[in-house]
Amino acid sequence: KAEISEAWKEAQHVQEPSESEYYQSIMQGLARNHQEELVARKLAWWKRNDQVRHGRGQKADDKKRDEGDDPWRSNLEMLVACLDTAEDDDNKRIMKAEILRELG
Repeated sequence: KAEISEAWKEAQHVQEPSESEYYQSIMQGLARNHQEELVARKLAWWKRNDQVRHGRGQKADDKKRDEGDDPWRSNLEMLVACLDTAEDDDNKRIMKAEILRELG
């Protein structure tokens, strides 16, 4: 049986960033390249969708009417722009259609 170091046992558990933490990382330019930015934007979007799915957030129709929700809207608009370069990828086209549906 492998021994686990005490340092590992005492280490804090890693948690996924919150939606706002994803937005902060994007605004701070922490992505090292276009692909990392795309991933951060998708994860922020999905984080919001998880909240809605579990009854802790607004539905897509409510989000469209919420003019004060700029980070969400800005993120999706930028994500659509990132996906514009990938028109030959069916999965990205489907993702783009879903984003556009949410944006109204």
